[in-house]
Amino acid sequence: MRHSTAEHGSSNIDDVNRKLTRHGVLVAQNQAARLQSSLIPLDLILSSHAVRAIETASLVAATYSFDKSIKQDPFLYLNYTTQDFIQWLIQQAGTTKSILVVGHNPEISSLAHRLSDGKTDAFQPGTIAILVIDINDWKDLEVGRKVGATFLPPM
Repeated sequence: MRHSTAEHGSSNIDDVNRKLTRHGVLVAQNQAARLQSSLIPLDLILSSHAVRAIETASLVAATYSFDKSIKQDPFLYLNYTTQDFIQWLIQQAGTTKSILVVGHNPEISSLAHRLSDGKTDAFQPGTIAILVIDINDWKDLEVGRKVGATFLPPM
């Protein structure tokens, strides 16, 4: 999931500290409800450490009554390749089945594009990519593996 709509950057606010706008909060809440209504369970939530990503992840967690902590990692704020992401995810996932990752563009949309065989549309703030990956172990995840993809752009 790409974080929802955030404040514009300015010289007064470090990029990492930008918050969601009121509209961004509404978009994140709506997207969380759509995700939950699609009956996708959440076992783990991973988020960039940027405020706007944490706020987005927290709104999804609240919708789900998610009782675990959200794992924040600066890795998701950095530039990374798809292969870097896969290696990082393998380390984070353990035996978890269903994971929500909240990150930033251009990396998060590029990742969805690469893992879904290029079937992505525009990845505006708040867009969710649901990737269904037929694997028994996260170590089996690789670029080129057949992945079912559904995209939920904000409505």
